Amino acid sequence: MNRKSITCSIPALLAAALLLTACADNRPAEEIVAERAQARWDAMIAGEIEDGWAYYTPGYRQHTSARDLGYEVGRNPVQWLDAEVRKVECDEERCQVSISLEYQLTSGPAPLRRMPVRTPLTETWLQIDGRWWYSPQR
Repeated sequence: MNRKSITCSIPALLAAALLLTACADNRPAEEIVAERAQARWDAMIAGEIEDGWAYYTPGYRQHTSARDLGYEVGRNPVQWLDAEVRKVECDEERCQVSISLEYQLTSGPAPLRRMPVRTPLTETWLQIDGRWWYSPQR
C-alpha cells in the first residue's frame, strides 16, 4: 500500500466511525426494551414466528430454531389477541417488562372457548453485547 492510499483511507475511516456513532441508539434502556418487547409480541400475535424468534437471546436461538418455536407455539391451546407493554424497569443488564396480554382458549369447555381473557405477564430481557434480548423462562 502506498502513502497516498493510506492518506485517503484515514478520512474514510473517520467518516465511517462518525456514521456508526451517529447511528448508536442513545435512548434509555427502558424505551428500547419497550419497543423491542412490543415488536416481538406484535410478530407473535400476527403468526410471524420467525420475526418474533429474532428477539430471543442468542443462546436460545442457538439451541431452538424458529421452526421449533413455531411448533411449541402451535401446541398451546390459546390464541393471542393483543399485547401491550405497560411498564419496563431496568438495571445495567436486565429489564423486567410488564405486559398486559389478551388471549382466548382454542379448546376446552365450550363456555370458555373463544372468551377473551386479559392477564398480566412479566418478561425478562437481557443486555448481551450491547443489545437487548428476550429471555424466556423455562
